[in-house]
Amino acid sequence: MDATPSLPLELEQMTHCEAEAILGPETVVFVPLGSCEPHGPHLPLGNDVSIARAWCSGLAASLRERGRRAVLAPALPYGISHLTEGWAGRLTLQPGTLWALLDDLVCALEQEGVRRVVLASAHLEPQHMEVVRGVALDHAAAEVGEARVVVLETASVLPPNATPAQFHAGLEETSLALALGPQHVRSECAADLPAVVPDPEKIAEGQLAAGARRAYCGEPASATAEQGVQLLETLTQNSLAELASVWPDLSP
Repeated sequence: MDATPSLPLELEQMTHCEAEAILGPETVVFVPLGSCEPHGPHLPLGNDVSIARAWCSGLAASLRERGRRAVLAPALPYGISHLTEGWAGRLTLQPGTLWALLDDLVCALEQEGVRRVVLASAHLEPQHMEVVRGVALDHAAAEVGEARVVVLETASVLPPNATPAQFHAGLEETSLALALGPQHVRSECAADLPAVVPDPEKIAEGQLAAGARRAYCGEPASATAEQGVQLLETLTQNSLAELASVWPDLSP
C-alpha cells in the first residue's frame, strides 16, 4: 500500500527516509517564491512569501487528494526588489544570485530523482519574474534525467491587462492576507488608507517615482477576508488547470 498520502506536505518536516519514499519522477515539488520588501503601512514585509506558501500548500494538498504525489519545498523569502527602494526592510537579491540559487535548487532536486518542479511566485516585480521564467526556459525541454520547470504566478487573479506593480499591497494582496489570518494585517491602518493610483508611465522607475508615497497602490481599505478566500480558490483552480495542461496525468 502506498504510504505517501500520510506523509507531511512539507519537505522540511520529513525525515530522510520519508523523503526517499516520496521523491521521484512523478512527484510535483512546489517551491514558493516571495520577497522581503515594503507592503505599505498595513502589511508585513514577508507578505508575498506567506501568500506563496499558503497557495502552494493548497496546491500540493489538492494533488494529494487526487492520489498524486506532491511536496512543498522550503519557501524562498527573498527576490529581486528594486521597485520598493526608499523604505526600510527591503532585502533584495541581485539577478545573478537569484538565477544561480534557483538553478542550483532545480539541479539538486534532479539528483533526488525529481522531474517535476514548480516555481510559484507571489512576488511579481518584472525583473524578478524575468529571472524565474529564464530558469524555467533552461529546464523546459526535459531530457532523460532532467527536471522540467513550470512557473506559476499570482498575476492570474489581478484585473485583465493589469500591471502588477499598480496593485502592489492593494485590494488583492490585502484580501489574501486577511484570508490567511487577520493577524497578518494592521486592519485599522488599512481601513484608513486612501486609494492610490500610481503614474503608469513612471511605475517602472519605482513606487516612489510613480506617486505611491506609502509603499502601496490600489485600494487596501476595500479588502475583505471573503474576497481573499475567493481569490485563493480562483488562484488554486487556475494553477491546477495550468499544471494539468503540462502534465495531463494531474487532471482530476
